[in-house]
Amino acid sequence: MKTRLTILIAAISLQCIAEISPMKPRVNTSKLYGVKIDSNATQLNCRTMPFLVAAPENRCTTIRIKPQPQIEAIPINAKASTIHFLGMTDYGWDRGLHHWTAHSETIPINNRNDQLFIGKKIGNLVIAYEDGTQDVIPLEMGATAWFFGQYAGGPMIQYREPIASSPKHATAFKKALKLKESEEKVIGKMIPYAHYFLSVKPQNKKIVHVAIHDIPAVLGAPLISAITLAGVENPLSRGVADRPGCVPYLQPLNVSKVDNSDLEPTIESNAGNVWSNDVANFAKLLYMHDSDLKEKVELIDFPKEMEATKIKFLGEKDSENIADILSCVWISNLIDMDGKFDPETGCFHESTKQIPDYGGYSGVGTWGHHGKYHHGAFPRCSDHYASLVLRCVENKKRMTSYVDFCDKYLYYFRDNRDPKKGPPNPGFKIEMYPSNAPPHWSFVVNNPMVAGVKIINEIDGPEETDGHSSTMVGRWFAWRHLGAPTGDWLTAPRSNIYGKSRWDSSQAAAEFICWLLDYTGRDVVWCEGETTGWGAGGGLHPKNMSEATDMVKIKENYKKANMYEPYPSYVALTALRCSAQMADALGKTEESKRWQKYADRIEAGMLKELTTNWNGKTVWRRSPNTVYPSFQDSMVQAWFSIYLAGLDPNKLHTEMTKITRNTLERQLALPGGHSQPQAMGYGQGWLTKTALILDEMDDAGPLLVNLGKFSYDKNMNFVDEKNKKDWRSFMYIVPEGVNYLPNGSWYKIGDLGNGANQGIATHALELCAGIDDTKPEDLKIIPRVPAPLSGIEITDFPVLIPNSRTNTDEHGRTRTTDHGISHSLKAETGEYWWVGDRPGDVTLTRAKIN
Repeated sequence: MKTRLTILIAAISLQCIAEISPMKPRVNTSKLYGVKIDSNATQLNCRTMPFLVAAPENRCTTIRIKPQPQIEAIPINAKASTIHFLGMTDYGWDRGLHHWTAHSETIPINNRNDQLFIGKKIGNLVIAYEDGTQDVIPLEMGATAWFFGQYAGGPMIQYREPIASSPKHATAFKKALKLKESEEKVIGKMIPYAHYFLSVKPQNKKIVHVAIHDIPAVLGAPLISAITLAGVENPLSRGVADRPGCVPYLQPLNVSKVDNSDLEPTIESNAGNVWSNDVANFAKLLYMHDSDLKEKVELIDFPKEMEATKIKFLGEKDSENIADILSCVWISNLIDMDGKFDPETGCFHESTKQIPDYGGYSGVGTWGHHGKYHHGAFPRCSDHYASLVLRCVENKKRMTSYVDFCDKYLYYFRDNRDPKKGPPNPGFKIEMYPSNAPPHWSFVVNNPMVAGVKIINEIDGPEETDGHSSTMVGRWFAWRHLGAPTGDWLTAPRSNIYGKSRWDSSQAAAEFICWLLDYTGRDVVWCEGETTGWGAGGGLHPKNMSEATDMVKIKENYKKANMYEPYPSYVALTALRCSAQMADALGKTEESKRWQKYADRIEAGMLKELTTNWNGKTVWRRSPNTVYPSFQDSMVQAWFSIYLAGLDPNKLHTEMTKITRNTLERQLALPGGHSQPQAMGYGQGWLTKTALILDEMDDAGPLLVNLGKFSYDKNMNFVDEKNKKDWRSFMYIVPEGVNYLPNGSWYKIGDLGNGANQGIATHALELCAGIDDTKPEDLKIIPRVPAPLSGIEITDFPVLIPNSRTNTDEHGRTRTTDHGISHSLKAETGEYWWVGDRPGDVTLTRAKIN
């Protein structure tokens, strides 16, 4: 049964340079010359400046010379008053960082070649003169180079905020950036290699050539796609060495009207890096820094109509503001998750419509108005996002609709197309599905065949078993918080779910895991999907595995495959034990014993097959091709314990917990240490949960602080009055990830409120409350409040108790220690006995509510 436990534990108004307003007078000019660099070049304008340009992939013959692999020289042999360079992007790497699968967080941050950020130097532009001298112009992001796809002209969206709407950001950007940007604003019509140009005033000397020097340690290479000269002397000068019959390099451009501001140089070639302060100021403004956390934030609250658990973190002096940020992160994200978890249909949408997006996995620190919207519900989110809302936002209807939503799609995978037995499955090859195989959930609950990869094994469809098992746990979680009913709610047939009862679906889901173990002949759980990197393109399983039909060959394939990991295996054994509880409630002792036996089999298999050695210690193996950036999934035994095993590490499986502690040590030894946020759930969130569960409070403190600060964006603290957009409502929404930069600054990447990451990170905050009702008859309260926080307030937290549901209001007070929470609790009703097993521990071991 569930009661409410309340505890108090003290302890586009400006388009920047894309628009010119007002426009300066335009003048006719016939004194512009294009350098005939590449064949197939045609004349086009960037703003009003004409260039002779060819797409980089269509250059064919060229006058570009490469004296060294990292140097590209373009002959000029003329004197000019101004040189206009078109391009000015990092060609081949127009992004801020690697995708997750590169696991770049495992590389020392100063050795990473993928991070492009404001102030990052990608090369040099060298102007060589006839007298042997030269000018060197540093090519720096935010000054003389900038992003295209991740800022101006992506295929679907522009990522121009806050620069487009915030006057202070627009001003700082315009002051730092020396480029001139095309006026084309239609997405899809912008030209990546002809969107920016740099106007340079050279010295009054004959220019022999210009050269682009690439820095090999940075991915990509500086792009100069075309050059236009103004004020040219001796325009018919031939190439280097004046080869006989050489076609002149300079071509008069067609007469056109060019705006005076486009003709004017923005830098002088011999002036040096005159923009350094402006670029630094722009980076300080756009990126987040620890100093930003000192500014007082305003606490927010739930809407009056929303009945939800409130967790307020407390701090003193220097920690007060980060405590308030964590409090706002909890409330903002619970509101967001509640809004996208439809209580009528039970669908838990991965995304919120119209929520900002920071440019995918490779963003640059800016965001777009309309982010990604995933229509699907991801089974793995049953573990965290769905369970958080089911518990902490009062809505009994949602618990039932969620179970029925999941159950409807369970029956997609079957050996028939009978509409009375499951949802339409026209894209599913039923002949490939074993006739004795129970149904299962796949990568997306309500779009079962979506995977993005070819079939890996002989069974059509993606068997992402960590998601299947998480959904089993989520259903069990809802059942428990409805009071563990054993009557019609659980056993009556449902006409809208093909005549299946909720118990029927629970049984079928559990049997799928048992069947899969027997079918594969393994004691650990086979998994497709993100955990195993979709088979790594065939690198983790035998060739032509999907074509096998003979059971001997099939068993051999599964024996040789390398797609078995701690994450799906531990979640599966937990799911079987949760299902066994439901069986026990119905008196189904045979099913309960069977599922417990298979759970024991997986547990033994994990210890035997899924461990390795690190620094002389036994640790959990890491998936060689996981999508998750830095392998925190391997610590699943700790962070998934909150559902069934409980919150007391002394009560967890002894041998497994020792291995997980070693694995946490290995994880924190990675270069990121306490800052591994490239995925905010699959990284920082799992890592924080693990440290909290294992009572590693010296690590939990900085991890928790970082989780809060990485979720906060000061740049959203404004209202765009012109477009009626209040960005403040998104200030604390957990992003899909964060790019943590070498100087200690950071910015968000991905879509805000990505449920798969948002739920995990928010779950870590819930874990601080320490309410352990995994055994309602043995309720425990083990709050975790690590330094530098001084306390926590928990209001209206749902708690399961035996035999009854009550609205008893309970208040507790504690004092804090360096290790967390300690000392006593006072309840208005009931009797409580306390045991403090560890420094900083408070455990409620018995609860009796009258």
